Amino acid sequence: GTGGELFKQAQALMGGNFEWMPTRRPGHAEELARDAATRHPVVVAMGGDGTVGDVCRGILGTDATLGIIPAGTGNDLARNIGLK
Repeated sequence: GTGGELFKQAQALMGGNFEWMPTRRPGHAEELARDAATRHPVVVAMGGDGTVGDVCRGILGTDATLGIIPAGTGNDLARNIGLK
């Protein structure tokens, strides 16, 4: 659905110059983000509020910058900060 289309758009904009790491279970985004923050200056959460929260917890205390691609059902955070 929407997430797949947003992924295609992000891929087109970035020319495929990113590492895509899909989550497999609840809390997995936090683990992936923590690992990604050791290798990348920007870690992007593509999902809803839960995914964004997990990624935030994963990069907390690192130098990584958070990016958000709102692809959840509610996207309250993205809407409240003007992303959606």
